[in-house]
Amino acid sequence: MTDRATRFDREPEVRAFVHLAPAAAEHEAPAVADGTAPLAGLTAGIKDVIETADMPTALGSAHYAGRHTGRDAAVVSALRAAGATVVGKTTTAEFAYRDAPETRNPLDPTRTPGGSSSGSAAAVAAGMVDVALATQTGGSIIRPAAYCGVVGYKPTYGLVPTSGVMQLAPSFDTVGVIARDVATVARGAEVIAGVVPEPDRNRRNTDHGSHNGRGEPHPRGFSHGAAPRVGMLPAADLTGCAPEMLDALRLVGDVVTGAGAELVELTLPIGRLRELHGLINAYEGARSLAAEAPHCREQTAGLIERGLALGLTEYVDAIAEMERLRPGVDQTLSRVDVVLSPASFGPAPVGLHHTGRSDFCQPWSAARVPAITIPVTPAPGALPLGLQITAPRWEDTRLLGWAARLEALLG
Repeated sequence: MTDRATRFDREPEVRAFVHLAPAAAEHEAPAVADGTAPLAGLTAGIKDVIETADMPTALGSAHYAGRHTGRDAAVVSALRAAGATVVGKTTTAEFAYRDAPETRNPLDPTRTPGGSSSGSAAAVAAGMVDVALATQTGGSIIRPAAYCGVVGYKPTYGLVPTSGVMQLAPSFDTVGVIARDVATVARGAEVIAGVVPEPDRNRRNTDHGSHNGRGEPHPRGFSHGAAPRVGMLPAADLTGCAPEMLDALRLVGDVVTGAGAELVELTLPIGRLRELHGLINAYEGARSLAAEAPHCREQTAGLIERGLALGLTEYVDAIAEMERLRPGVDQTLSRVDVVLSPASFGPAPVGLHHTGRSDFCQPWSAARVPAITIPVTPAPGALPLGLQITAPRWEDTRLLGWAARLEALLG
């Protein structure tokens, strides 16, 4: 573990925290004295929309600065019980939407760290915490993790309890984990979601058979048994991607086929899922935050205005259409082991007044499937790009297993 005297040296530059209590590490007893607790020895940051009994939860809003609720969210209680030491509250875009905090990207302080889980990704990337809790309604875990070159995991919707977590759009709100590598993310996922990336469960329930007789990809490739099938999106769904992102996707495709996998182009209603997500998010977000309108910032005010202009019929129709689309998405995803797609259009954009776009995250959030991003560096010295990996609903175990293998294959 990094010495605590130097762990937070970059905080004045990065500004990943709204409340920092590194002395907590000196006073908080581990859950298991012999150090066998799942997260013993790890420090954790908690996004400022997740309640902590001993630290303020201001929701990224100046109006709520210093606000104490006096309780831990369920996920925070789980982390503490597992031996993690909570050292601070990480920044968030106001009310977990789009108004950016002052956080800077540790890889390049002129670039956005993404959002809304800006501080959670930046704190991990800067080495200030080992693991951070974050939330995602559209792309608020995947995108900042991608921009900061770390690993971000959004569980299947409904898998993780949201008690004590600020509500934005209840149809999509999900708590997840950010860390520097898949192994550490998996440790956090086991604690908050009960997900263990067991190799013998890393299989599809299809007629394609197991991968090596034990239902797992070969650790150094996919050469045993039936070839794993990896889904990719067609070019039409990748419109707007930077050339380096398209090059990275081709590189990843070459790596997985070279390891024995079969690439499968999938037809999914990506555009419509994105549109429905935007409508439902606006309707629910406006009603969750309507009382905040007098003191919120520009982006949040715009969300409230747009959402309150939507009628109940529009919302109900959107919910009904989403429910009709999800079984078809599930069926398409059942044809492959995982799907590979961009986490964003490219590397973190220059500028700190915005948090980037979540176009490639919203459809998967709308479909309620699990997603994880791992960094890919296309060339020496280049900024990392986020490779987003998704799996069918409730197949989080498979997803984490595949993420670990792809992480190893991509170096």
